[in-house]
Amino acid sequence: MYQDPEGIVLPARSRGDRNVQRSSAGHCTGYAVLGEGEGTLVQAESWLELCNLNTLNARLDVVALKEQEAFHYGWTQATMKTHFFDVVASMSDGARIAYTVKPQPFVHRASKLRGADGRILDHRTFLEKMREISWWAVEKTQEYDDVRLITKSDIDPIDLRNAEIFNRVRQVDQDALDAARKVVSEMPEGSGRSLRDLTLDAGASAEAYRALLHLMRKGELRCIAREIISPKSIVTVTGR
Repeated sequence: MYQDPEGIVLPARSRGDRNVQRSSAGHCTGYAVLGEGEGTLVQAESWLELCNLNTLNARLDVVALKEQEAFHYGWTQATMKTHFFDVVASMSDGARIAYTVKPQPFVHRASKLRGADGRILDHRTFLEKMREISWWAVEKTQEYDDVRLITKSDIDPIDLRNAEIFNRVRQVDQDALDAARKVVSEMPEGSGRSLRDLTLDAGASAEAYRALLHLMRKGELRCIAREIISPKSIVTVTGR
């Protein structure tokens, strides 16, 4: 993490084992800052990858993310292959889950891999290749506890939108956070209140609202209904 003499702290560099292409004619590439505090720069080779990163970043059971992680597999050094997982999530229970993200139309599409002499070395669908990689990753080497293939249908729009909201409140004003916690602590057990009303009691400011969202990000508050978070959302204290 870099800090200049003016006190501006930049996010930590990407932890990936490779950099994504800076541009592509066929799909977008993107960058985001995720994690806690000043955050860590992450890279994505598609919009779908970025959505998956954001969603994982908001999960309370995910403690760390590493995108573009290299996994080497094969029977001998001469036949060793490398697959880059789009992201690997380290979970709070110690498990490591590897994710590969792919548009649905490409999952069942076969591709030809030719050698230097023009011979076809491989002609399988992406799903068939992932089955082999998963066996090496989970069963043979046991480097990962699970391998998951993500398509657009796996990205829930409510989870994604709320994850994007949470990522914007990584850092909040400490005084506003203290005021928000005080208001929340006064809520009767089992009760629910709107974020708007809590904001008014906590100082009636944008920072007060951000502080309440930060508490939701931390899991101290939660929505009673499954919905995209808004000032009208009714929230309750987690565990009550």
